[in-house]
Amino acid sequence: MAEPFDVVTVADFSGKSAHVFEARSLLFLASWLGNAGQARDYPLHLVCIGEPPDNVRTLARKAGARLTVHEPLVIGQIKTANKLRGFEVKGETRRVLLLDTDIVFLGDLSPLAELSDVIAAAPSGYRKMPEAVWERIYPALGLEAPKDRMHSLWRELGMPPPPKKKKGEFESETEDPGGGRPYFNGGVVFAPWNSDLGTVWAGSMQHIAQLFQPGERGWEGVHVSDQAALALAIERLKARGFEFRRLPDAFHARWQHLYSGSLMPDEMKIFHATAIMRRVSSSGALTKGDT
Repeated sequence: MAEPFDVVTVADFSGKSAHVFEARSLLFLASWLGNAGQARDYPLHLVCIGEPPDNVRTLARKAGARLTVHEPLVIGQIKTANKLRGFEVKGETRRVLLLDTDIVFLGDLSPLAELSDVIAAAPSGYRKMPEAVWERIYPALGLEAPKDRMHSLWRELGMPPPPKKKKGEFESETEDPGGGRPYFNGGVVFAPWNSDLGTVWAGSMQHIAQLFQPGERGWEGVHVSDQAALALAIERLKARGFEFRRLPDAFHARWQHLYSGSLMPDEMKIFHATAIMRRVSSSGALTKGDT
């Protein structure tokens, strides 16, 4: 039987999105209780930025989650840096699955335990970094630019162009028919604890945050998202001898898989419901038109 792994998510109850994370945490924990299968026996950690509401504490206890409270993590203006607090928990196994809180469990996670001690992630839905910007980033970090190329999920699934505001990133992939630089979604990441991914990821965030000024090309992709830093962290760890594998789609399913028909709900184990509950305005309330 494959060894279990730690499952970790980070919820931010310290700021204006506290009610959003409350709603997401409750759905995350409820779906874990109902659908995680044999993985329900794996160590589950709920990392809270600020004090969580009582209903989250109650459901966390029912789910057997280890709950810890942390201060916000500030790295430049990167809004998602708090997720790296997830690497501060006391691991009980050799490996960790770090998840965003907008995750819904749809099936047994335990088959993922069959992965060896590798780093695994899936392609980003679309690219938030113009391809040319990478030519500035890699030399600044003293890294050789990877020769590997990959497509975003949009391109891979042959989907129509995304909304106008994302069109530039989408079209940047046409610069190379083989795809762009490696770029991954940070919402589901698997790694051995001894890779020290959290430290390497944070270091990459800090470094590239200093390279771009507001309004400069590449600034938004660095300061709004953790994904450029994740791609760099993975390259650094590969150089240290850690193996990387693509995460199977069933363990990072997204709406694009449903739209394209490439993956059916009964085939999904982890569904990344990006932006779910984003308009929750108060405890127990949704604004008009939200889901």
